[in-house]
Amino acid sequence: MCPNGYRCFGLHVFLQLLLNSLIVPAMWISIALLHGTFYTCAMSAWQNEEFVQHLCRNKSEQCQTQLYKVTCGKATMPAYESQEVVLVLQAQSQVLGWCLIAVLASISLLCTCWSSCYSKVSSIQMSFWKIYTEKEKDKFDQLAQEYANKLAERNLRSFFENKEPTAFELPNNKAWEKISALYTFNADHQYYSTLHKFVEHGDENFSGKEVMMDFVDAQV
Repeated sequence: MCPNGYRCFGLHVFLQLLLNSLIVPAMWISIALLHGTFYTCAMSAWQNEEFVQHLCRNKSEQCQTQLYKVTCGKATMPAYESQEVVLVLQAQSQVLGWCLIAVLASISLLCTCWSSCYSKVSSIQMSFWKIYTEKEKDKFDQLAQEYANKLAERNLRSFFENKEPTAFELPNNKAWEKISALYTFNADHQYYSTLHKFVEHGDENFSGKEVMMDFVDAQV
């Protein structure tokens, strides 16, 4: 992923993957904060003196000793005081939830703007690039399924019929490795994937008509 000359780009890709993986947890945390239940339960048991005094200001003496029981409904303090404490904690939780959503939305907007401004391709070409990538993946899955079926049938027929397998053309390991490499867009050459680049340039050590007689045994 990070060959010589591509370490910075590899780090960039890693950060993109990290940010994408944090979307679902961040949304879950935001929803939990907006609901308020987890925050209220956690903070009511926080035995910080200043925090407890803040919540129990102008309340009965039982508030400070019974605060951790408020969310369970087992506190001996007056019901209206318990309800007031719960409402305060829920309000704090919702404020934190909306702040987290605002921060995430701002970061997402800034990243999108930065990517668009410093992109090496225009927005229309980027749209074409995305369409091509999706189509290439779909076609790859279809052809991979087709060739896998043919290879499986060829090997099974060779086994059950007890005869030498017929020739079967497949890329070698080096070709697979090259099309799996990290792709960087080059404005001088309009390639839209490592597969596209490999097909156009080929490989000096790769023969497109190489026969893979022992592919299943990983012998090339």
